[in-house]
Amino acid sequence: MPDMNTIMIGFVLSIGLQLVVVISLWRQHGNRYQGLNIWVLAYFFVFTGFLSIVLFDLPTLSGSIITIDIFSLIGLITLLFGLERFFDKNLSWKINLSILFIAGANIIHFTFLGPGPGGGLTTIALAVGIVWIQYVWLIFKRINPEFRNIGNQVGFMALLLALVTLFRVFVDFNTSSGLDGFDPSVLSTWSFFISQLLFFGFTLFLILMVCSRLSADLEIDLQERSRAEMALGKSEGRYKRLVEGAPAVVYSFSDKRGGLYYSKGVEKILGFPVSTLIENPYLWANSIHPDHKEEINKAVLDFSKGKNFDVKYRIKDSQGKWRWFRDLSIGRSAHGAETIIEGIAFDITLTVQSEELIKEKEMLYRALFEKNHSVMLLIDPKTGQIVNANPAACSYYGYSNDELVNMKISDINTLPQVEIHKEMERAKSVKRNYFNFSHRLADGSTRDVEVFSGPLELGGKELLCSIIHDVTQRKQAEDAVKESEQQLNSVINTMRDGLAVTNSNGIIQFVNAAFCAMYQYAADELIGMHAAELVHSDYQDEFDRFLTSLGETGQFSGETVDIKKDGTLFNAENVGSRIVYKGQDCFLAVVRDVTDRKKVEEALQKSERNMSTVLSNTLIGVVRLDTNLRHIFANPAIYHASGFTPEEYLGKTNEEIGLPEDLSSLLRENHGNVLKTGETKVFEFEFSTTDKGQRNFQAVATPEFNENKRVESIVSFIRDITELKQAEAAKDAAIKRLEQALSEVKTLRGLIPICASCKKIRDDKGYWNQIETYIEQRSEALFSHGICQECAEDLYKDTKWFQKQMKKKEDTDEPV
Repeated sequence: MPDMNTIMIGFVLSIGLQLVVVISLWRQHGNRYQGLNIWVLAYFFVFTGFLSIVLFDLPTLSGSIITIDIFSLIGLITLLFGLERFFDKNLSWKINLSILFIAGANIIHFTFLGPGPGGGLTTIALAVGIVWIQYVWLIFKRINPEFRNIGNQVGFMALLLALVTLFRVFVDFNTSSGLDGFDPSVLSTWSFFISQLLFFGFTLFLILMVCSRLSADLEIDLQERSRAEMALGKSEGRYKRLVEGAPAVVYSFSDKRGGLYYSKGVEKILGFPVSTLIENPYLWANSIHPDHKEEINKAVLDFSKGKNFDVKYRIKDSQGKWRWFRDLSIGRSAHGAETIIEGIAFDITLTVQSEELIKEKEMLYRALFEKNHSVMLLIDPKTGQIVNANPAACSYYGYSNDELVNMKISDINTLPQVEIHKEMERAKSVKRNYFNFSHRLADGSTRDVEVFSGPLELGGKELLCSIIHDVTQRKQAEDAVKESEQQLNSVINTMRDGLAVTNSNGIIQFVNAAFCAMYQYAADELIGMHAAELVHSDYQDEFDRFLTSLGETGQFSGETVDIKKDGTLFNAENVGSRIVYKGQDCFLAVVRDVTDRKKVEEALQKSERNMSTVLSNTLIGVVRLDTNLRHIFANPAIYHASGFTPEEYLGKTNEEIGLPEDLSSLLRENHGNVLKTGETKVFEFEFSTTDKGQRNFQAVATPEFNENKRVESIVSFIRDITELKQAEAAKDAAIKRLEQALSEVKTLRGLIPICASCKKIRDDKGYWNQIETYIEQRSEALFSHGICQECAEDLYKDTKWFQKQMKKKEDTDEPV
């Protein structure tokens, strides 16, 4: 495909040629038909849009297309006004000025305020498509029935342009879709390329439409003239009335005295009053174009010799415009040297212009055929012989022009010859003009093509003109779309969430399998049911809000309590959006049964309330820090001990809230290790509290992980261990004292001499001491005295009090 600059230059030349043709059409028929001057302005806008691309070298393809589309949109709207004026219809000012304003506002927003011109391009393309649809509506619905036959081809081309433009909208919307085989830039360029070619065809058919109307008007004029001539021959008594009312100029002219008589037709055709021509007998002769005077003088001389007078010439009317006349002699008389010509002059301006237009049309056809980038073939419908092929066809099929014109269409089309003949007959009779074929190229490969074919008369021979578009890639894309739709349907039917489509009134149009299972209905039971029947009465207001929100904003989300077929209630989470389903505006609802989740959420809320109660009442401080070591949570114990308010504490680091530098450094080091290693860290620090002064604290910093097993926060539990530290210090002091006492204990070693009778011990000096005194002197042991059971029995067994004690022992089993 040619580069974009080549395409743009080609389109500038093409639009320039169309502008020249439309100007010529306006100059020749502007007085006869309204709206042609507006056509000139419209094509000027379109031409300006393309020319600005080439002259100013816009830096981006988007900028080029924006410029083209803006000027094209203005030109198309102007051309629509001219076409409405041509058919004598009211101009559609309001809707088209609104379209122009909205499109302009959007392009300004997306180009200068938004993310880029892509959204503006889509808006402009959509606006252009809407304008083309108005063309179709005008041709097929608004204009009078007698004009529809001559406007059908224009309406058809407008329909094709609307489809191609809307296809561009589709391409712009799917730029980021990521579909396999879907190249939005190529499709957008091709759609732009094709739309310009179709616009060329639109212009051609527009000109042909004017020619058709002109031919019909000329035929009417000629019929009227023929009837006038027949009436002149029937009755001499009606001669004057017919002459005066004829749409031609009946005159009597003397080669010596000038004009002698003119019918009133001269006033209608040339605008000169009859009296003026009689008073100025040579005004007619003097108004003839100088280029024709020699020819007329010769014809007058020949007429005087007996030959018929029949000449064509141009004559200037009262407005200074040149008009073509055919001047015929209908009588001759001679009075001596004077020759009087009685003749009738017909205004053939339209006929001449039509002939010139036909010539221009043939020239335009040649130009369109030869220079068109679309593949075009001329085919004899009787034999299938290829009569001519344009250069684009030769390039596409891989054959030279000489080779193609020696081939039949059956050599290219893969259909059987009988089927090809049937399709050509349909195209010839205009019963069908659009076909899908498979064509074979010179290299043997086959391509899918769209063929637009219609009858064309050229050189008196009826041919078929076929325009061929390669749609192989589009077919592949369509197959990919179908496959995608199948996959989508598979996904829809395997979704766990219920999916339903309702119309704007809430009537269910479609449900998936999960929706049926969720509500325990069959699909045919749900289709046609009003969705409100599935919602509990207490939530009908919520359902009404669902429909209202979708209608106004196109989006909705909320929760309801819904009813299954067996009457069971369940909690439903609903998410809705507005969609187009089967060509209608509908609502899509995705429903999820969240009954179990509700229960879990309620349990979680209860747990969170319990946890909040615990955290609010515990004396242990709890702090959560993010990965930047900023405090994101603290319980009341922290605020009570530190004296900070939540506003002073949350969202700040220890340095930012003003903790001492050594304490901040200690906390940052330990918390940083937790973030780095993902392991719990236990450490101690001192802090001066607001109510108890300097205190000792123990912190247990525990990491919290996200779903990727990375540390996303730290929870630190801080406990006041001042009393514990004091108790440990006291315990350490007591142990130290005990160890010291033990070190000072005197030890008893060796053999100790003791009396076998009184149990006195002899010391190292030879003295005998009581055993208690001996041990007390050599250790820290002290003695208290009592009496053992055996000694008590030996000493007191005969006394009453001892016997009483022994009796009590036996009764209570207690020691004496």
